[in-house]
Amino acid sequence: MRTTLAFAALWHVLWSALLLPYGVVIALVLGGQASAQDLVEGLALRFGLVVACVAGGSLLNVGLAGLLNGLLGEASLTVQGLVSALIFGVVWFFAVQDLLPYVGLGSGATIDPAAPWAAIAGAVYGLVLANGFSEPGSARPPAAA
Repeated sequence: MRTTLAFAALWHVLWSALLLPYGVVIALVLGGQASAQDLVEGLALRFGLVVACVAGGSLLNVGLAGLLNGLLGEASLTVQGLVSALIFGVVWFFAVQDLLPYVGLGSGATIDPAAPWAAIAGAVYGLVLANGFSEPGSARPPAAA
């Protein structure tokens, strides 16, 4: 279990570092240069808020990874990956949908344009994290034919 939680924490730190460029590229593609520039300026003005969100998100991600590890520990890798991707995708969607307007970074639309992209990023996080659910040295026996 400790290895899974360490993997979840390290993956959260790496994913957080990758999400900032990911967000800027999505803003650039969808909204043009002015939108990407606004995002970068907003993040620069609220840098402490970004750090707080990353720290708070690590508690949620590592806690959810521990819970999923306990619930899905004996399931096949396919089931672990699908369930983990679905749960993290939904959690990240609602976290961004509900959190961004609260901290002043959201668009105020019914569905924030960043929320579906967060769901995709959360699903990828869940898929990668599912690979960390199996402890080293505890190789699964091959399935019977």
